[in-house]
This record gives sequence, structure tokens and C-alpha cells, in this order.
Amino acid sequence: MSFLKSEKTKTLINYVAIGFVAFIILVLVRSTMDVQQYILPTRIGQAGALLGLFRWGWINRKRITVDKFLGTLANNYNLTNYVTPTIITFLYVSIQGALVGASIGFFLDWGHAIFKDAYLYSKNESLFSALACYVIIVVVRLNLEFLKMVYNKLSSE
Repeated sequence: MSFLKSEKTKTLINYVAIGFVAFIILVLVRSTMDVQQYILPTRIGQAGALLGLFRWGWINRKRITVDKFLGTLANNYNLTNYVTPTIITFLYVSIQGALVGASIGFFLDWGHAIFKDAYLYSKNESLFSALACYVIIVVVRLNLEFLKMVYNKLSSE
């Protein structure tokens, strides 16, 4: 078993994993060559949002239950229980998942534009759209952090 613990074996396993991921990316690029413009960012963005919400629900499954959340929304007339942080994290996770998924779709479109000059838009449009998705994630995160600071300041007084 010392063979599996050696540094050369770990490096080899890393190279094989990177090669496998690169192969999967090339298969995705090749198999989705004939789709229409903006279909991949839309579909992968939707899948990313659902995956993000599933991950959020799985991580918070013990802390936040559906009955407690909906009960607080429906029956808390005096505003003694706060659900705003939960709603903010819910929105952030869905926006983050959609934008990361869309950026992956834009990167695939960029790969299509490199391999095939049949698209109506330039190669740079997809690349800049993918990068814009990440910039929007940062801006949304900063805005939500600001809102959370204001919320915590107001709730402490």
C-alpha cells in the first residue's frame, strides 16, 4: 500500500483526473456544437440554480425546516421571529447557481465559436459574458453583505 501513498502516484492520479475532466469538457463542446445561440447558458444556468438550491437545502436541512419557515411567514404577525437572513441566503444561492451555470454555458459557447465559425456573434461576446457573470456574482454578494450589515445593526437596536 506504500505505492498509493507515494508522491509520484498522487501526481499521476492528479494528471489522470485533469485529463479526464478535459476529455469530458471536449466531449461536451463537441456534442453540443449544433445548438442555437444562448441555449446552453440558459439550460445550464437553470440547472445550476436548482443544484445550488438543492445544496442549500441539504446543508441547512436540520437548521431550517419547511414547516418552521412557512409557519414563521404565515403566523408571525408581531415580527418576533426573523426570516430575512434565510430569504437572503435563499436568493443568493439561487442567483449564484444560475450565474455560475450560465458562465459555464457561455464558456462552452466560446469553445464552439473557436472550433466552428457558424455563430452569428463574435467569440469575445461569449467570453465577456462568462466573465460578466462572475463580476455580477461579486456585486450581488457585496450588496447582500451590506444588506446583512444594515439588518444586523437595525435588529440589535
